[in-house]
Amino acid sequence: MLNRTLIMLIVISSIFIIAMDTANAEENSTLIIYDTNRNFGYVEDVVLSVKEMLYHYTSEIEVVLLEDYTTNGIQDYEYAIIIGLESSSDFSQVVMDSMNYEGKVFWIGEGIEQLINLDDLGFEIGENIFSYRNVEYKSYTGSLGIKRDFKRINIRDEKIEVLASLNNNLEKNPFIINVDKLWYMSKIEITSKLLFVFADVLNDFYELKEFDEESIYIRLEDIHAYTDTKKLREIGEYLYKENIPFMMALIPVYKSDKYKDLVRMNEVPEFVETIKYLTTIGGSVVLHGYTHQYTGESSGEGYEFWNGIDNRPLDVDMAQWVGERIPKALDECVSNRIYPLLFEVPHYAISQDGYYEVGKYFSTIIGHFQNSDLGFATTVYPFELYDTNYGVSIVPENLGYFDPSNPLTLEALRENMEVLDIVRGGLGGFFYHPYLGIENLKECIEIIKSYDVSFFDITEENHSVNWKNNSIELIDGMYIVNFVEEESVIGIAETVISDSITYLILFLAIVIFIQLWILIIFRKKHKKRLDQ
Repeated sequence: MLNRTLIMLIVISSIFIIAMDTANAEENSTLIIYDTNRNFGYVEDVVLSVKEMLYHYTSEIEVVLLEDYTTNGIQDYEYAIIIGLESSSDFSQVVMDSMNYEGKVFWIGEGIEQLINLDDLGFEIGENIFSYRNVEYKSYTGSLGIKRDFKRINIRDEKIEVLASLNNNLEKNPFIINVDKLWYMSKIEITSKLLFVFADVLNDFYELKEFDEESIYIRLEDIHAYTDTKKLREIGEYLYKENIPFMMALIPVYKSDKYKDLVRMNEVPEFVETIKYLTTIGGSVVLHGYTHQYTGESSGEGYEFWNGIDNRPLDVDMAQWVGERIPKALDECVSNRIYPLLFEVPHYAISQDGYYEVGKYFSTIIGHFQNSDLGFATTVYPFELYDTNYGVSIVPENLGYFDPSNPLTLEALRENMEVLDIVRGGLGGFFYHPYLGIENLKECIEIIKSYDVSFFDITEENHSVNWKNNSIELIDGMYIVNFVEEESVIGIAETVISDSITYLILFLAIVIFIQLWILIIFRKKHKKRLDQ
């Protein structure tokens, strides 16, 4: 009875919090108007990548193709983001409507000249300059790598604020500017650090005032029945001693490229016990596919929800494919009393309909976001995305991993930490393969600790997993598990309480005991006085 009451209180409070968050999100209604969703010759979907990023700020997002835009369509929204990727696009109706628009406009790329021609904004757009290779934003200066072209922005009015600049060691050129209710960025790049600069500017565009402390998570990658449990335990215990929560990306069924038989977790009891032990010292489980392979590869090497050979979506019914593999994987885990909270797509590769199918089972996925079905192309975000178009939240991975074949792998980690630091309220993710041993991981942790960040604990958020008539829920630190194992008709209905909740209940029990003890003593003394 006590457990049911406690659970009901938690659920009610969580619903209230979610309702408040939803109400706040709807205040930021946003319309995206675009002329085309891809740059010529590229498979990356720019518009989809921007749309998904906006789920960090709002859940009320509409997208309309420029040719489908209707008069005054912008007026029903508080914010408008206009994306021009083709110089020949006609934005005249959008321009006319924006002249009387009370909301904020963020114009990206082509077409801004059509607005300048009608309204003196205090700046002009010049020719493309093919020489910029560095970006400056606030206190950050970083290299963009190879040179590329950006529009020259000539500023005539001192009231215009330059938010970010480009340089070629000879001259600076504005990259993002703001005047009144108009923001302008000369180009959108979704695969470089410029996306992180854009993300932080959006913090001001949407007028965010408070930010979560920058935090980093550690994920141990490609863990399966043949993982060296000695190394895995050593790493887990090291992270625990360092007070660092960690995730374990679990492949529940192992398939070798040399043998036909599948190896399930329960066939290796020591492995199961190791995973369960690590969940008691700060570890949480991420489901990393069913076998993490599709054709003849070994688990951990192949794809599972993408055709990696032909670089295209799988030629299968994704609803059926995902609907078979994820429930099987969850059955394997929960029958061994292992409870995944998140899903990580193998190699981050999955088709768009695959995301929708995964969203039927998991409330949260982790990793990069694949933005295209035309080829493998992912977007790396600097913060968590909430209630996205696919019905899931996305926890980003943006710090990379330790690559023993790359002599500059530690320098890459430092650079990625610097780039993440651009964004207020950023969430960083780093993953590590346990077979590499503990010493390399210690070096990575020392680098991460040298920055002013905390470590992210996924169990401090609410998550849900649902399949068939089964469920795993994490609500305010409490695991609520309902599972029926069909083959043996053995039911498991249990509540697993995290350490924080356990300590809270223990503390309350002690307080109640002390109060009862004081009350009993008081009554005894009072009774003696009455007897006298």
